[in-house]
Amino acid sequence: MSSLAEFTQLARTLTRHARRDRPAMTLIAVALLIEATFGALVPVAFGRLIDQTIPQRDAATLTLILVFLGAGAALVSVTGIMRDFLYARVQSDMLRNLRVAMFARLQRLSLDFFGRTHSGDILARFSGDLSTLDGALLGAPPWLFLPACDVLICTAVLFWLDWRLALLAMLIWPVSLLGPRFFGTRATSASHERKQDEGLTLSAVHENVAAQSTLRVFLFARESLRRFGALAD
Repeated sequence: MSSLAEFTQLARTLTRHARRDRPAMTLIAVALLIEATFGALVPVAFGRLIDQTIPQRDAATLTLILVFLGAGAALVSVTGIMRDFLYARVQSDMLRNLRVAMFARLQRLSLDFFGRTHSGDILARFSGDLSTLDGALLGAPPWLFLPACDVLICTAVLFWLDWRLALLAMLIWPVSLLGPRFFGTRATSASHERKQDEGLTLSAVHENVAAQSTLRVFLFARESLRRFGALAD
């Protein structure tokens, strides 16, 4: 439940930052819908071409389908380039705003927080966590937004072709929704534990670097290496 609440809070934060550039986000959404619509209509066009147009030697319909496929492919290519450019700009602005907001939040925390929190944990939030978020945002268009548009458009096309077959296909939704919910909780917990271990490791490295002169004078290098090895295990 906590992981779901954290994900919801993160989604709200990202949405709030994304709203600052609504024109770009609108163009990105339009580009995704164009690509998803074309991808859904291509099989329909080929089905019409093979089942009716070619056997009936319908030259006019054949020309129309070929023009649609060629123009659609060109349009999708152009909108895809535009979408990638705009999304890269929006993603960069979002990460910059998040980084500034995190630093501003850090300045308002109490001294008690810094006393009970390892410096490595704080550094990990600005390095590892933001890097992970950057990778997730980078993969969002091809692995989240576009598949979501594909599902919506393809479902509408399926109901248009045969509503009975579409109703049968809807039975896959319970499995699709319950599966990630079951495995996602374990994956989130494991990821959280890994982040904590990374924070402890960064803290040890930071403290070692800061105390290098003391360690070398009192010949504590071997003992420091032993402790770091135990921590890494």
